[in-house]
Amino acid sequence: FTKILTGRYSPDELKNSLFTLTKMLHDFYDEGAVVIVDEYDTPISAGFENGYYDDVTEFFTAFYYEGLQENRNLRFAFIAGILTLVNDVFKDISNMKVNTVLDKRYGDYFGFTWDEVEGIVNYYDAEVKEREIKNWYSVYQFGESEVYNPWSVINYFNDECRPLAYWEMTGNNDVINKFLDKSDLDMLEQLEIMMQTKNVSVRIDITAISPDNDEDPSALYSYMIATGYFKAVRADLQFDGDYMCDITIPNREISFMFGKKILVQFEPIIPKATAMSVREAIYRADTESLRQHIYNLIVQTIAFNSPESDRVFYHGLVLGLCSMLGNRYHVLTNCEQETGNFSIEMMPLEVRLPGILIQTKRVTTGSSEQLEALARFACKQITNKQYETETKQRYMQQALKYGVAYSGTAIRIILE
Repeated sequence: FTKILTGRYSPDELKNSLFTLTKMLHDFYDEGAVVIVDEYDTPISAGFENGYYDDVTEFFTAFYYEGLQENRNLRFAFIAGILTLVNDVFKDISNMKVNTVLDKRYGDYFGFTWDEVEGIVNYYDAEVKEREIKNWYSVYQFGESEVYNPWSVINYFNDECRPLAYWEMTGNNDVINKFLDKSDLDMLEQLEIMMQTKNVSVRIDITAISPDNDEDPSALYSYMIATGYFKAVRADLQFDGDYMCDITIPNREISFMFGKKILVQFEPIIPKATAMSVREAIYRADTESLRQHIYNLIVQTIAFNSPESDRVFYHGLVLGLCSMLGNRYHVLTNCEQETGNFSIEMMPLEVRLPGILIQTKRVTTGSSEQLEALARFACKQITNKQYETETKQRYMQQALKYGVAYSGTAIRIILE
C-alpha cells in the first residue's frame, strides 16, 4: 500500500493491488470484502482514444483477473460503467452477471425515484415547482423504473430552484458531438423527430457498446441510451437477442444540451449571429424582427445548398430551428424526398408569439420569374392548407407565412 501511495511500485505489484487490498481487508475484518468499481470503462475508453488501448487492456485484464477470479478474500464485486463489459478485459472471468439499462433489476438504484424527489419538494415547500422539475429533469428509463438525475435535482434546489442544465456542467459532453459526427442523414432526421419530443423506432444491440464500434448505428444508439442522452420508452426483445425500441430525448435539460451542440455543429449553415438574433427576437416577442431574421435564416441555409447537400441543408435548418426555438415552439415538418419540397410549421406555446409557417418549392432550373411565381404559389398553398385556421384554434395572434422557391442557391421568398 505504501509503495503504491508513494509511486514506488513495480508493474506486477500494481496488477496485484486489488487482490492485495481485498486480502488485507479480509485478514483484518475476518470476512469477505465487497469491491465496488465505478466508471470502470473510463481508462479503457481513454486508452482507445489516445492510442494506448493494448497497454491499458493488458493491465486491466491482469488487474481484474487477480482481484476477482478465484479470490477467496472476495465476497462479491459490483462493477458499473457505460460500455458493456469489455471482452478484452473480462474474457477470463467467470460467473459474471450483466445488467443493462434495459433490464428491470436494480432500475430504482440508478437515480432518484419520484417518491424521493417529491420528498425533497415537500421539504422545501416547493410544490409549485413540480411541473418545472418534471419538464427539466424527468425521466430516465432503467428497465421499468423511471428515475431522475440526482445531480441535477440536488443542484436545482441548491440553486434556489433555477432550471439550468446542471448535467452539462459536469463535463464537456463529447457524447453528443460523437453522435452528431457519426450520424448519417437518416439519423439526423430521427434526431429532428426526437427534438420535437416524439419517439422513433430503432434496433438496439446493447451488447455492442464498445470503444471501437461507433460506426454501427445500432451500437451508436445503444451508446446514447446507456449514457442517458436517449431513453427507451419501450423495448421489445427480439429472437436474436437485440431489442426494437421506441426512443426519445428524456427531458428539457438534455434537449437544451443537444441544442447547443447542434448550433455549433451546423454553424456553416446557421451563423451564430443569426441564431442569436432569432433567439433575442423570440425573447422580446418582437414579431417584425423575428420575421426578418427567419427570412435571413432561410436565405442563408439555402445559400449553403448544393445538389449533393440538399438533405443536409434541410436537416440543418430544421435541427437549427428546433435548437433556436427551444421550448417556446412546437415544430412540425414534412419533407418530400423525391421533389425536395418541404413544409415547416412552428406553433408557439405562448400566446404572445406568432406562428411561423414555411412552404418551399424546389426546381432544378428556373428563371427569376418562375421562382417568383412558385414562391407565390407556395405562399398560397399555406392558406389553402388552412394552417392559419389551426393557428387561430391554438389562440395565436398571427402567423408569419413564408413561400419559398429555390433552384440551387437562387431563391425567392414571398412573405405574408
